[in-house]
Amino acid sequence: MRRGERIVTLLWAGIFLALFYANIYERQAPPFVPWDRWEVLEEEGRGGQERPTTAHLSEAYVPKRYPAVERFSGAVGTDTVGSGWLQRTGHWPEWKALRLVELRSKWGGIDSMLAEREGWDRAEWTWRWSPPEPMDLNLVSEEALFAHPLWRAGQVRAVQRFRSRVRPIRNWEEVYRLADFDSVQKVTLPHYFKINRLGEGGEL
Repeated sequence: MRRGERIVTLLWAGIFLALFYANIYERQAPPFVPWDRWEVLEEEGRGGQERPTTAHLSEAYVPKRYPAVERFSGAVGTDTVGSGWLQRTGHWPEWKALRLVELRSKWGGIDSMLAEREGWDRAEWTWRWSPPEPMDLNLVSEEALFAHPLWRAGQVRAVQRFRSRVRPIRNWEEVYRLADFDSVQKVTLPHYFKINRLGEGGEL
């Protein structure tokens, strides 16, 4: 068979195959109905059956209901609560529960001022606060000041330089002259640190 004849034969085979599938599709397709008769045929095909209402449809698609989550409403101590309890019973995300434990360690406790700043005061339960014991600024170590969230590195170095080379600190005005402190620090630092006036030799 020549090449040209073979191509013609393949073309005719393709045409007949396409017609064959078109015939199958036409037998399965619904009959053509003009758009202006759709409503009439719909009423005839219903055969007097009751049209489904919105109520019936809503019953068929009832959303899945989950059991209500019980919330703890008692008193919780900020000095003893753990991250596991906050996640399981308090339904806190892990990052939030771990942050409370971390800040409690850094601050030495959790009071209402810190809880309000972090947004923890809006819990479903009642907090029993454990305010940090104020640390003496003349006795606290340099490492503790560096670790405390309220202090910046430059401020700690200035305070430590003054304490070690000049004398113990006498008041907060003296502290604020050693470095730059913002207004928030000036309000909060006296809540977490105290200044006991010491003599030149370090004695009360």
